[in-house]
Amino acid sequence: MGTSRGSADLAAPLPYRRRERFVDRFRGRQSGRRRIPSYSDLATYLDEGAVITFPYPEKLARQCLVRMDDELLVFEQRVAETVRRVVRMRHELVAAEMTLKRGAVALAAARAPLTEDELRPRNPTERSIDPEVLLSRRVAMREQRIAKATAEYERRISAIDSLQSGIAEAQQEVEHEFRVAQARATRLREHYLLRAATYWEAVSLTHPEGRQLALLLPRFRQELPVWVGRTAGEVVAELSRPVQTAPAGSEDEDPEGGRREAEA
Repeated sequence: MGTSRGSADLAAPLPYRRRERFVDRFRGRQSGRRRIPSYSDLATYLDEGAVITFPYPEKLARQCLVRMDDELLVFEQRVAETVRRVVRMRHELVAAEMTLKRGAVALAAARAPLTEDELRPRNPTERSIDPEVLLSRRVAMREQRIAKATAEYERRISAIDSLQSGIAEAQQEVEHEFRVAQARATRLREHYLLRAATYWEAVSLTHPEGRQLALLLPRFRQELPVWVGRTAGEVVAELSRPVQTAPAGSEDEDPEGGRREAEA
């Protein structure tokens, strides 16, 4: 994933460029000279509680929403590879947890006491060996078996820990990028609120009824898209839904309670 946009840059407001300011004032003066809106019409709308919309502020609102949607698309593009990595690691984690359960069963079997069959001589050479020597040999074989099963069990635990760490790190990357997208959407909202305020100021200064109109001019409302109000955790969960693990009671389930630390 590419380098994230800097926090300092996100904290600063979007630049209000000279051309934008010129256009906003020009359109405001144009509406003012045309008496849009008229004081009587605006007062009637307010008394009736009607939704008040005007062409240029609505145009600004649509532009803002389009640019916010673009930020969402940029976010999704930036995290696409990371999300695929999370999904892949989640699949690997499910498989690793299943092998850990099998490893726990193998470790329990390796720790089982020596049976009478294991203590019996297996060939003519062993029949001539002192019973104490044969027992010592079987005990050493059991210890080797336990050491091997323990090492394999710990290796599987280490693999799971590595996958869990990788998933957490990747999720943090996605969460950071989402917070960046949210911050940029908020900046866009503030920017277009400023542009609308410039427009309405020009309207009130040019409109023949400007002084009276200024008391009634609608406050520009720029709604934020639904995604901006969501939490980073919700987005991560949606983009990288975990696969379902095997149901409880499967034949591979650890009879001693699943994952546990290897014992000496």
